[in-house]
Amino acid sequence: EMGIDSIKLIDRRLNTPAILKIVDAYVKEEYQGNLVDLLPLFSGVTFSKHMSLAKKIFYLQFPLTMMNPFKILDFADAFSELEVFIDNRKLDGFVENMPSDCNIGFCGDCQYCLKVAAETVKIDSDYRESRISGYKKVLEYLYKKGLSF
Repeated sequence: EMGIDSIKLIDRRLNTPAILKIVDAYVKEEYQGNLVDLLPLFSGVTFSKHMSLAKKIFYLQFPLTMMNPFKILDFADAFSELEVFIDNRKLDGFVENMPSDCNIGFCGDCQYCLKVAAETVKIDSDYRESRISGYKKVLEYLYKKGLSF
């Protein structure tokens, strides 16, 4: 009804348990828990605490030719395990309750998505600030090296 003809559930980089979790939730049409667990970028790949820093950077496709290998260690905090909780059950009815005059991408006065996110997404403030700081260090370094986004 929304015009979606196909959807990609998994990524080739996922491990078997992550694939099974995603497919199981899709088949059952429900999931009790953290929605982040079902997002291919985060489920069992990029931000796993068991993955080496070098592998995380590889999966994020950083331009390693522009990076000093010793400098990468300074960015370890930017690639720590993702500590965000999105309460999947609180998203029940999200699409059905979306205002009919919603202009996706240009929120303006509606604020529907912002209100839902405030109730649904939980991020520790100290963790959030450390991640922002880490990302800024990476972007500043890449910018100085001449990489533009």
